[in-house]
Amino acid sequence: LNSYTPNEKYHIAKDYLTQNANKFGLSKNSIDSLAVTSIRIGNEFSVIRLEQRVNGLSVYGSSIAITILKNSEVSFVAANTVTGIVNDKNTFSSDFISISKQQAISITSSYLGFSDLKLSNADLVFFKDSNGNQYQVWKLRIVPKSGLASDWEILLDSSSGKILRAEDKLKHVTGSGMV
Repeated sequence: LNSYTPNEKYHIAKDYLTQNANKFGLSKNSIDSLAVTSIRIGNEFSVIRLEQRVNGLSVYGSSIAITILKNSEVSFVAANTVTGIVNDKNTFSSDFISISKQQAISITSSYLGFSDLKLSNADLVFFKDSNGNQYQVWKLRIVPKSGLASDWEILLDSSSGKILRAEDKLKHVTGSGMV
């Protein structure tokens, strides 16, 4: 049986990432701030899932899954890491949030043109755009209650209210089939 505890699995995963930090573009600081999102322990192997954090905020787009065999050997790593993060505690604190959650919902609703919506979730997260700009954003998932089906993910700058990213996550399929 797999006799390692979840805490031991975490340390095996963290040690592996520390030893291979350059492969994943992780600094010591970013490894130290990783957070466990789930641990699945099986008889032959276990999977620990981690995410990057900046000042306690989840890093948008980061996900690390590490498979650890029962002999404590790391057999597989799937990693989507956000590199080059400048962790400035003065820039990313609650002092820089000028847009409330309710204001973010209102701005997003107007942006999408929805009068009646269902909010799936709204969380503050850290976001680094393709130009290297870093933001503390509201990540909102919004579904309209009427009209065309959609499932919007919006990233809204928590200091300016600017929409930085908007994507309909609903998969639209057309076609025909036979039964």
